[in-house]
Amino acid sequence: MIQIPTRISGDAAFLYMGLEMLMQGKAMSEYFYDNNPPMSFLIYYPAALLNKIGISTHFAIQIYIIAFTLISLFLSYYFLGKYKTLKPAPIFIILIGYLGAVTLLSYAEYGQKDHLIAIALTPFILMQLSISNKHKASLYIIWITALLYAPFILIKPHFGILPVALILQRIYISKKLQINIDFTALAIATISYILFVILYMPDYISEILPASLLYYIGNSTMESILKTTLALIMLGGALTLLAKTSDAATEAKKLCFTFAWLATLSILPFWVQAKGFSLHLLPSLSLMSITACLLIYFHLKKPLISITIITALFYCYFAFAPHIATKTEYENYPLAKILHEKAGDQPFFMESYTTNIISTQSLYAPNIIASRFPSLWTLANFNKLTKEEQKHTWNKYGRMIAQDIERNSPKLIALIKTNDEDKGFLALFKNHKEFQEQWKNYKYDSEFTMLQATFYEKNKEEKLTYNIYLRKQPSIKAPNIFP
Repeated sequence: MIQIPTRISGDAAFLYMGLEMLMQGKAMSEYFYDNNPPMSFLIYYPAALLNKIGISTHFAIQIYIIAFTLISLFLSYYFLGKYKTLKPAPIFIILIGYLGAVTLLSYAEYGQKDHLIAIALTPFILMQLSISNKHKASLYIIWITALLYAPFILIKPHFGILPVALILQRIYISKKLQINIDFTALAIATISYILFVILYMPDYISEILPASLLYYIGNSTMESILKTTLALIMLGGALTLLAKTSDAATEAKKLCFTFAWLATLSILPFWVQAKGFSLHLLPSLSLMSITACLLIYFHLKKPLISITIITALFYCYFAFAPHIATKTEYENYPLAKILHEKAGDQPFFMESYTTNIISTQSLYAPNIIASRFPSLWTLANFNKLTKEEQKHTWNKYGRMIAQDIERNSPKLIALIKTNDEDKGFLALFKNHKEFQEQWKNYKYDSEFTMLQATFYEKNKEEKLTYNIYLRKQPSIKAPNIFP
């Protein structure tokens, strides 16, 4: 209930918008040009169905995530209940550790794709362990869990290292190669996913994937987050050692040890992504949370006291964490008022290198974003490119931006103000013929300054000033496809 009024995060907002475009038959490279792979969009399909029956986008996404969390909690409880000697106390502790991690610890990134992976991992892992331990679980529930959750693993395929590790462990222990339901479900999901992309989103392979490798992945280095990665591996290793040496009952100890080493292994996908974003740690955090909660219980040996302490720790984190804006706050932000006053319900274009400003703001306003880009991520590291890459980027993406302006006729364009006229967005494209052909339709109107703390608590004192430009000719009203 606490989460319902909270704003939808920028990435989740854009991914949902991209799915809406896809459902309308629009090409990814022309309408929602993003480095995230297609599954990141497809997993919001249940929310889109809720929206189709009249539920607003905000509440459709919130209801979807809450329902997914509750289903995952039930399935986790079901598979834990199949352990013959596992007492109710450790089962309850595991569920508290899991639920606390995917709600209170994840509230700032609630609904993000990484958050969905975090929700999906625990029931999928417990389903795999049920297969490995030959529990008397319903084959129907095992199949449903395997097929339902496999796509969430494929949101970021490198997290597949976790279910693969459990499959390899099973083969090693049994000393024989066997194809089980989890392997079959992952294979079906992977093949279906590849075929879907080839048939319905081929431009991701031909256009966007090469751009991602050059502009997004190519400008990141694993060395830049090596210190953080090593620290996290050491933390995971410590938890694993504590789990291994605990004097808990056998089945509870085995579960704790399994979650611990899987949490440690999940640090590798964080390192491979090479960005260091805290949201990339949500899957690891969910597994570490379960491990830590079990270790607290093993040490205290008193269920009620353990539950009280764990609950208090979760609440303290939530209570002292930075404030996250609500839906109502976004609807009344100065930026929303500027759009209302100067653009009405017409499209707008805003220079931004993050989704947390324009994507979420667009979700709570009648104005659609007049750009295929969630942020100008292809230009974010322009100065780091070679001269040849800069020329290619300047020509190609200047043309795309010009095409978006021509197609959407934004009423308002907001560009970041710079003190140096030779720098900035307009300076970059001042000699770009196609861009200038569209830019001649705009005139300077005013300045607008906002605190970045509006969108990022960590940038409390930073201000961002925009130059506002308005279209000289009347805009063509664009339909609002995100009610």
